[in-house]
Amino acid sequence: MEHELKFIILMPNGTGDSVDISKVKWNATKMFKVWTEGYAATGERGFAMYHGECLAETFEEACEKLISGIDRDADGKISLRNGRPSVWACKCFDNEIDARKSFG
Repeated sequence: MEHELKFIILMPNGTGDSVDISKVKWNATKMFKVWTEGYAATGERGFAMYHGECLAETFEEACEKLISGIDRDADGKISLRNGRPSVWACKCFDNEIDARKSFG
């Protein structure tokens, strides 16, 4: 014998409604911090940079939201290099320690 399982979710106004949770789209946003690594090229040098933190569904989306247009590649997008978002060949990271490993 099969049983149907229903969940009751209390609504803000105090009434309860039956909800089929298989049809509920869960909000998968979380808080991401975005850093880019430093660089050393053609006599120039830059250090890791913190861009901020924001709510996003993916790390790539957080990078898109936080890194300003002036810091993007020629096509205006964050590039994916080896599966990792990057800006002008500087990889994006979600923490300071990894961002500083290459060039401080």
